[in-house]
Amino acid sequence: MLIEVAETHPPQYGKKVATVIAKGGDKFEIWPEKLADLKAGAKYEVDVAEQPMAPPSPSMVTPQSQRRATASLSSSPPCSPR
Repeated sequence: MLIEVAETHPPQYGKKVATVIAKGGDKFEIWPEKLADLKAGAKYEVDVAEQPMAPPSPSMVTPQSQRRATASLSSSPPCSPR
């Protein structure tokens, strides 16, 4: 999947993954050590895998069927920004 990076965000306090927001608004989780390689406005080929969400705690009202997308960069270099 080809995405254009609009924003990147480091992990929030107590969290283990960073967030990448694509130009269309899609959000992807990524390992923090890969975040430094991304530049806003550049296009990247990413592999996306869905992972089931952790079971909700009793105080949360979140359906268990909800999933999150986790992106990983491919080994190919980024596409040239247009």
